[in-house]
Amino acid sequence: MKCKLRVTDVSTGMYVAELDRPWLESPFLFQGFTVESRRELSQLRESCLYVYVDPDRSRADLQSKIRRVAIAAGQEGAANDAQSAEPPAEHRFKAFKRELARALDIREKTRQYVDVLLDDARLGKHVSMQGVRTVVTELLDTILINPAATLWLIQLRDKDEHTAIHSVNTSVLAMIFARHEGLSREQIEIAGMGALLHDIGKVRIPKSVLMKEGPLNREDWDLVRAHPDQGYRLLRQSEGVSEQVRTIVQQHHERLDGSGYPQRLMDKQIDPLALLVGLVDAYDAMTGDWPNSPPMSPHKALAQLRRDAGPQFGVERIERFIRCMGVYPIGTVVSLTSGAKGIVVSHNRSSRLKPVLMMVEDPRGSAYRKRPLVDLAARRPESTADWQIQQAVDPVEFGDERLRSITAAESLL
Repeated sequence: MKCKLRVTDVSTGMYVAELDRPWLESPFLFQGFTVESRRELSQLRESCLYVYVDPDRSRADLQSKIRRVAIAAGQEGAANDAQSAEPPAEHRFKAFKRELARALDIREKTRQYVDVLLDDARLGKHVSMQGVRTVVTELLDTILINPAATLWLIQLRDKDEHTAIHSVNTSVLAMIFARHEGLSREQIEIAGMGALLHDIGKVRIPKSVLMKEGPLNREDWDLVRAHPDQGYRLLRQSEGVSEQVRTIVQQHHERLDGSGYPQRLMDKQIDPLALLVGLVDAYDAMTGDWPNSPPMSPHKALAQLRRDAGPQFGVERIERFIRCMGVYPIGTVVSLTSGAKGIVVSHNRSSRLKPVLMMVEDPRGSAYRKRPLVDLAARRPESTADWQIQQAVDPVEFGDERLRSITAAESLL
């Protein structure tokens, strides 16, 4: 019989069988685990209000204590995630900020590594898969601790670092979505490595083409469409690169309906992880600031994928990606019915249309100095009229530089 315990009553040696929320909305990769460290205890307390512990699978000297604590609280019984409550917004935001510093450090280290990797590839040097695997593992560990903090960092872009930042963002998104799809850790890491390397073939394209202002001509497009094959050939020259990683790199622009490139593959000819990486690659490109293509809001990008990209990626896959990201993804600027504006910093599992916002402008358009948190799901009924999301705001309309200063990780630490 599982016993319901408050997280404050959980100690190392106890076997956690169920959480008060879905596993995929927690930092824990495996469903069911023995608490073995203070860090795992801290993660539990940041993520949950209570958990369900299995005494029979816990350390022998703790079994009677578990039953005694549960009975005293009248909480012995089966798990029921449907009745779970959300931790307070302030509680979640403190955990978010705590992990943001670590996530920022890992992201910057990964970006620097990708810069070196691309420079080496331009010089004809082989790719070190040991280095790729190390940075992907660190990124995944950060994602597992706090996905929201990692997604927040995707908003931070430098106009002069398109390829490196896009590669890091695509790797993060690929692993978050692969985890949401229920894949094994091995497959999640393969997706992350393939995504990190997906554009390596672009080192064979002149910068004058990659950063060209105005439409590309036919010769330019021929160069661009060759980059997946170029990447595949580059990685064949490097030791330790698995065939599946190379396949992701070669096929990430292939589409189910045959409209992709370079081989115009269709349907089951395309590796599923290559399709997954292709989808998150397209999403990050849509929300990024590229030449001739101003950034879309994350909300608008998801809406366009749902409307137009079903034949290319599969309707069900796109719907699962939207559920993974949330209707209003982390970092989306939204306008409320009152005229105030806020940025999405967290989601409410039971109310996906009512996220937690960090307020940045009041109804008069004046900037908030302390940027208060508002949990839209917790607003009282009589006040909800002014606290409904009216629309997502395009980054260009809000002001790219202003958004960058607000979303800068350092401003939240």
